[in-house]
Parts: sequence; structure tokens; C-alpha cells
Amino acid sequence: MRAIVTSELDDHVSLAVVRSLGKNKINFTVVSKFERALALNSRYCKDFNITNVDMNFLSKLSKDDILFPMHEESMCQISKNQKKLPCTLAFPDYPTLQIVTNKCRLLHHAIEHNLPCPKTWFIAHPDDIEDLPAGLQFPVVLRPT
Repeated sequence: MRAIVTSELDDHVSLAVVRSLGKNKINFTVVSKFERALALNSRYCKDFNITNVDMNFLSKLSKDDILFPMHEESMCQISKNQKKLPCTLAFPDYPTLQIVTNKCRLLHHAIEHNLPCPKTWFIAHPDDIEDLPAGLQFPVVLRPT
């Protein structure tokens, strides 16, 4: 199995992943559209491909490849096309990503499944503030949804 690590230009996350894979002697290839991507400068980076990480590139991967995109946006785009890809994805399916990448959805999911989470009130409209219980204990965090 070969790990495919995607990298942006100034991507410290992919650099850390490359170092970890290299130290653990795991076969990998760094893929980036940037010739000067940070991960390409690691002493552990022996194999790389300078190209766009698009459907054309992804469709050429094999069932022995496991894809590690480093950013949420990339994961969401790729997971939408999961069924068209021959490789394994190192992240969950699109519906799961939609939940875990959105704090409001994640809180709703946790509450629905009786998972421990902070006491939460959802404010969809300014008038909803009137429905908050009296005597809220501070500190209180307000975050627009």
C-alpha cells in the first residue's frame, strides 16, 4: 500500500505527515501543484508528483493507494466522488464530513445521540434570545450559526 499525501504551498500539516510517515518507513508520495511545496523539502520525501489533484489525477490511482488530503475543502470535494475513485480514502464519507466539519451540525448530532456536550441553545433568529432561560451562568459563549 502506498500513501498519497496532498500538499499546498505553505502546508505545515502535510510536512508533519510526511515526517511521520518517513520516520515510520511507510511508503508514500507527495502530490502538489506547487514545485516549492513545503512537504517536498523534507528529507523523508523521496517520491513526489507535481500536478493538480483533480479527478483526472485521482482516477489514475490504484486500489493499493490510500489518499490523505490535508484540508477540509479537499476532503469534502473528493468524498463527493468517492464511488468513482479506485483508491482508498483516509477519511470518512461525505455525509459524515458534513457533520464533523460544521460545529452546529456536530452539536445537534451529539445531542441527538446523547453524547456529552456543553449545555447548548440554538439561536436561529434574534427573537430566540427571549427564549433563553433566566439566570444563565457566565461565562457564556455566543456564536452565530
